[in-house]
Amino acid sequence: MKTSFENSFVHCVDKLDIMKKLLLVLLFIPLVSFGQMDYYVSAKGGLNVREAPNAKAKKVSTILYRQKVTIESKTDIKLIINDTDKETGITKVVEGEWVEITSGEKIRGYVFDGFLKGVISGTDFYTLTIEGKSKIYDYDSYQITTTDLITYVNGFEEKMGEQMKFLYKDGKSIELEIGNNEESFLGLVGDYMIIIDDGMSIPNVNPFSVFDLKNRKYVFYGNYIAYFEIVNSKIEFYDIAVSSSEKFTKPKCSSELAELHKQYPRSIGYIEKKIYDIVTQKLESTGVYECAYFQ
Repeated sequence: MKTSFENSFVHCVDKLDIMKKLLLVLLFIPLVSFGQMDYYVSAKGGLNVREAPNAKAKKVSTILYRQKVTIESKTDIKLIINDTDKETGITKVVEGEWVEITSGEKIRGYVFDGFLKGVISGTDFYTLTIEGKSKIYDYDSYQITTTDLITYVNGFEEKMGEQMKFLYKDGKSIELEIGNNEESFLGLVGDYMIIIDDGMSIPNVNPFSVFDLKNRKYVFYGNYIAYFEIVNSKIEFYDIAVSSSEKFTKPKCSSELAELHKQYPRSIGYIEKKIYDIVTQKLESTGVYECAYFQ
């Protein structure tokens, strides 16, 4: 029986047929797409859900501040509104469109997406403001400002990580700056920041790190091979299984991968699912292995 991992890999190989052109690269297809987004209501007064994409349509429900929704489809019906903050009296122009959403099992309808904010699945809620070339992520305890670090390669602009500044909302307003080495901010889980390396590492081997904002230090460095997901404050990822130092029962590879092995000897390797608990700072080797094709 093929795993979902192997099925996705074989489908890509069959469709693209580019293996012979690859030199010393790891051809590996994700089990899931990295960067999966959740959406939350950012309007403090809640967001009205209507039965049609129109401000005059019947209201069917109201979604509360920070409640999660799923965007089912977009309508391309644009809308611009003037939003006045009741506390400050400041009015901002908010642009967006009507989208069809669901929330839980009972709520379905249309909302204005100008008051929806997206976050990486498993990370904390924030509100986002864009000022020039910088993005400002406003969390309950921290304000994080990121600015793209740009270089020019052969005359083309290319992002080489982000400069990251952190403002601590603890009354002391201490500002910390890191991230000048091709790193990019991914999100927060409590007091821990997840950072992804944007640099030119081994193909498809992606370094990441966890930074403890409370104690202002890195607490974990790791690599992931395509699959990376944050679930209940734990990072789940696959890394290369180092057979020279680990004894494990090798999984049975699919017939397609076996054929590739015949064509390209020593091309089949193994990866292991690992789990890093962000809160306890402990790494677990699960003993769950998958076949991978290395050329």
